[in-house]
Amino acid sequence: MEYTLKNFDGSNFLTKKSNMCLIFCNARIAWVDLSKGIGIILVIVAHILNQCATFQELSKLIYSFHMPLFFILSGYVISEKTRSLSFTELVKKYASSLLYPYWFYTLANIIISLVCKQDFSISTVSRYLSNFLFFRGWNATWFLPALFVALITAIILLKHFSVKWNLLFSFTVCIIIAIIPIHPNIIKVLILGILALPFIMTGYLLKKFSFIKIRSEVCLGVLYYLKYVLI
Repeated sequence: MEYTLKNFDGSNFLTKKSNMCLIFCNARIAWVDLSKGIGIILVIVAHILNQCATFQELSKLIYSFHMPLFFILSGYVISEKTRSLSFTELVKKYASSLLYPYWFYTLANIIISLVCKQDFSISTVSRYLSNFLFFRGWNATWFLPALFVALITAIILLKHFSVKWNLLFSFTVCIIIAIIPIHPNIIKVLILGILALPFIMTGYLLKKFSFIKIRSEVCLGVLYYLKYVLI
C-alpha cells in the first residue's frame, strides 16, 4: 500500500510503500499527525515524571504546553469546507469524532469501575452519572467535549467575524474568566471550551496567514528526529 507525505503547499514530499500505515492516508498533513503523536507521547511522559519528585519541574514544563498544542493543531486543520457547514452539520461532524468516543469510553470505565469495586451505592452511581452527563469525563476525557465546544464556537465566530477579532475576543473572555473564577461543575465543559478558544484561533490564524511556512522538509526532518528519539 502507498502512503504519501504532504508538503505545506500540498505537493508530495516523500512516498513510502509499506504494509504498515506509518503515516495515515495521503489526504492528511504529515507534520500535523507527527506533532499529535509526539504530543501524546509527551502526555504519557509528563504523567510518569510527575510521580517522581526529582522530575516534577520538567513534568510541569510539559504540562504547560502539551494541551495547548492539541488545540492549536485542531485550529490549524479547520478547512474552508468545514467553515461552510451549517450548525447541524458541524454538530454531526464533531459529535461522531469527539462526543461518541467520549460517551463510549467514559461509560465503559464507569461500568468497569462499579463492577471491580463492587460499589453500587446511590451516591457512587449518581456521582459517576453526573460526571458522564455533564461532560466532566473520566480522567483526561474532559478534553473531547471541551474540544467539541471550542471547535463549534470557533467556527460559528469565524462565520461572522474576522479571525483577528475572534482572537482578541477569545483572549479577552479568558482574562475575564481568570479574574472572575466562577466555575460551576455543571458548565465546566463550557468554561474549558472557552479557555481553549484562543489556541484554536491561533492555530487557524497560523494557517490563514502562513506564519509558519518554513520549509516543510526541515519541519518534517525535525519531527522525524524527535519521533525516533522519544520512541
